[in-house]
Formats: sequence, C-alpha cells, structure tokens
Amino acid sequence: MTNIPLVFQPVIASLSDIFGRRELLLFSTVSFTVGSIVCALSHTVVQMLAGRVVQGIGGGGIVCLTVGRAFCL
Repeated sequence: MTNIPLVFQPVIASLSDIFGRRELLLFSTVSFTVGSIVCALSHTVVQMLAGRVVQGIGGGGIVCLTVGRAFCL
C-alpha cells in the first residue's frame, strides 16, 4: 500500500502542468479527506483498503505538489 503515493506523484505532477497546481492540490486534499472518512466509517477490510487507496492518491499529490512548490521558491 505504500507504493500508491509513489505511483501517482508523476501523474499528478504532469496533470498540474495541464490543469494548474491549485486545482490539483485541491483535488489531492479532497481525495485524502474522503479516503480518511471512508477508513473511519469502514466495517470491512475491503472498505478499509479502498479508503487507504484513495488516501494514497491524495497523499501522493499533496507531497508532490507541496514539495515541488517549496523547491520552486
């Protein structure tokens, strides 16, 4: 499960060139929050894993876009 953020970082970075960094950072934050809510409300392992996948996508985007922004300054 820890590889999901690593897989989505280049995808989100290239999409931020097309759609803009602000929109992708908002998408990443929302997907991380939704994944956290799914994990909190899960009753089965499958639901927990689905929430963790969504969290991984959002977390990878947050790390990629915020670290990239710090190096651009």
